[in-house]
Amino acid sequence: MGLLEQIQILRSQGIPFYLGTNQERNRANYMKLEMGFSSTLDGVFASSDLGFRKPDLGFYTALQNKIQIPASEILFWDDSLENVTAARGAGWNAEVFTGLEEFEITLKKCGI
Repeated sequence: MGLLEQIQILRSQGIPFYLGTNQERNRANYMKLEMGFSSTLDGVFASSDLGFRKPDLGFYTALQNKIQIPASEILFWDDSLENVTAARGAGWNAEVFTGLEEFEITLKKCGI
């Protein structure tokens, strides 16, 4: 099973999934509409919309304000250690994404 299939199963269990990206407006719209992320995720938040780029703390604060989830309840993955470190600085639980196997292990450790 791939990552998107895993996410859909978790979403069906009531766990929301969001994408936070450093894309400019046109690329972000492409991702939302053409790649289908608007319908397969609970939200897509681009730096061009938030006014901040990862790893700026403003990015995490603005995104958290949009989703209205306490920092301690957010589990964030990114392939950049710098972005993961910044998310942790915002009070988020954060992991470096290295693949589906580690993703699944982390979910199990969190009781998901």
